[in-house]
Amino acid sequence: MANMNLHPYVKKQAEKLMENANKRLTGDWKMMITQGLRTMEEQAAIYGQGRSSYIYNGKQYGKPKMNIVSGAKPGQSMHNWGLAIDFALKNTKTGAVSWSMTMDSDKDRKADWKEVVEEAKKLGFEWGGDWKNFFDGPHFEINFGLDWRDLQAGKKPPTLAEIEGGKAKPAPSSSSTVLEKGSRGEDVKELQTYLNYLGFDCGKVDGIFGADTEKAVKEFQKAQKLTVDGYAGKNTLSSLSRAYAAKKLKNLYSRPLKLDKQYMKGEDVKVVQQKLGITADGIYGPKSEKAVKDFQGANKLGIDGVVGPKTWAKLF
Repeated sequence: MANMNLHPYVKKQAEKLMENANKRLTGDWKMMITQGLRTMEEQAAIYGQGRSSYIYNGKQYGKPKMNIVSGAKPGQSMHNWGLAIDFALKNTKTGAVSWSMTMDSDKDRKADWKEVVEEAKKLGFEWGGDWKNFFDGPHFEINFGLDWRDLQAGKKPPTLAEIEGGKAKPAPSSSSTVLEKGSRGEDVKELQTYLNYLGFDCGKVDGIFGADTEKAVKEFQKAQKLTVDGYAGKNTLSSLSRAYAAKKLKNLYSRPLKLDKQYMKGEDVKVVQQKLGITADGIYGPKSEKAVKDFQGANKLGIDGVVGPKTWAKLF
């Protein structure tokens, strides 16, 4: 594997992952690493996707016509610290690259993607697909029990020598964002947007966690049978994100998606494509139909290539 400016221990585990995963994948599709270290400018460009405006170091990175792909600003991703990798699947014969999470190229009745994830977890990687607030299927990280706040504050992960000498152990992070009265910023704006969408009125979306936002958080916590304290911590944010996504997707489904002479188009097509790991162009063509049939087969649904209520429910 090429040097991707990773922490030495993360690099070592990534090399083991490549070896182990590709021994397990016996078909033509193999695991490849698509990114290691990501610069702050690269992170700003990724964070700006799907947002009307985002300025970093005086430069505008907002790209409202694209889909949101990351909730991490510069310095808030483990990629920015050399502690994370992204992966995809590559065909050894054609060179094609895929992000399909349902493909089973070696016909062992388990998706290739899932096999890579299982091998990664054996080596101590945390998978972004397990995150509740933001699903990141191609992402693995080893964060040594640190989060981005720790790293920005100057805390250092253990060295490879310390780990191999038994003086330190890699550990998954237990840190999480806590928003409370007095908090400000984009995270608060997102919190307010979600609360308002779900019917818990916090007034104007201004990025300021005031009395109205605190009241709305408490009402949401009560409705979800969470601890009612007005703090938006890990459990509250996870529940809020799930509730928001569920309502958004429920409202989005309005028609069965299928292959017609005039290809169906729309945001509902795009979210299905994103979930299936194929090019999300919002056009339901032959590739979309094939991906849906593969998904239906893998999940014991009727294989017709049509995204009806049952397939939609299984997807989301």
